[in-house]
Amino acid sequence: MRRYLEALLERFSKETGLRMGAFLVDEGRFVGHKVRETLARGAYGSSMAGGGCAVAMGGMTFAAAEGEPGEGSALIFSEGEGGQSGVYVRLAASMVTGRKAMMAKPLSEVTLGYLRGLVGPDELLGSARAMGVAEEAPRQVLCVRCRGRGDVGPSEVLTVMYAKSDSDYVVALGESDFALVREEREGGSGGAREAGLIADTVGAEAMVDVKVAVGPIFGRLDGLADSYAEALETLELGLIFGGSQRVFACGRFGVERLMRGCDAKACDEFLGGIGPGIDRLDAEHLSTADSLFRHGLNVSETSRRTYIHRNTLVYRIEKIERLTGLNVTVFEDALKLKLAILIRRYRERQAEVGDADV
Repeated sequence: MRRYLEALLERFSKETGLRMGAFLVDEGRFVGHKVRETLARGAYGSSMAGGGCAVAMGGMTFAAAEGEPGEGSALIFSEGEGGQSGVYVRLAASMVTGRKAMMAKPLSEVTLGYLRGLVGPDELLGSARAMGVAEEAPRQVLCVRCRGRGDVGPSEVLTVMYAKSDSDYVVALGESDFALVREEREGGSGGAREAGLIADTVGAEAMVDVKVAVGPIFGRLDGLADSYAEALETLELGLIFGGSQRVFACGRFGVERLMRGCDAKACDEFLGGIGPGIDRLDAEHLSTADSLFRHGLNVSETSRRTYIHRNTLVYRIEKIERLTGLNVTVFEDALKLKLAILIRRYRERQAEVGDADV
């Protein structure tokens, strides 16, 4: 309980600017700010007599808190009587007393709170310890978004996929959004194989369109929030710029991140220099261009990897050039086409969901 109190009081003190502390009743020791022990014991008795309510005395606010079995009791206190002091003292006391209930929740539920900023790292780690989950292990978050509706829900498919895993688990973020917390094992793929498996399995079983973004790996469980934030941003970028791709690796959209911050006037001027042909490219043209970009503008490699006959691919490339005046196999033209397609996709996404959501 001492370490938990140290972290909690430090956080609250930074948020409020108040000097806060705790008295470990059974040990006779203080955490953080100190007061006279006689005052602390008297305030503890008064708070307990009132059922753990906050009491104000001597320019301070106090509230008793019960720890887990074997930890004893504590008295939380702050400078100031009532007001903000009372709110934070009562909140801290309730968090200490409620830790056991928090730890009894499924780890996925606690993780959901942690990813959304509603639960602190201490609660997450405490819940993991209570369930025998290692704090220090290479882990990452994969963000999964599903579109469409089939006879079987994506949640059911994901639950079956990871029901027997002792280290990976699924967190439901909404009806069609999920996060997979996975542990990277020796010789692993960094999440790429797992993401592909999810896209294939959930897509086939639930009959929905699935997009999966892979977050970076962190060495501790409390790094999940950072991995989730990266994966979520990558997913949003993938929905705008990823085209037909279903799996998006972290760091995949470097240029695309810059594109979201580009000046609208500069984008208009850039597209004006290319002409209206960019808007006449259909899904087949766009897919062809994306494939060439992925394979280094190499026509033979693109043909081999996409199973498109070379003559067919050349015909499509020539069609793109007739529409836009750009030869996608020439680097400078390919760069212009790439940027033009990114701008087009960004604007299409804006039209779909509105500026505030992109």
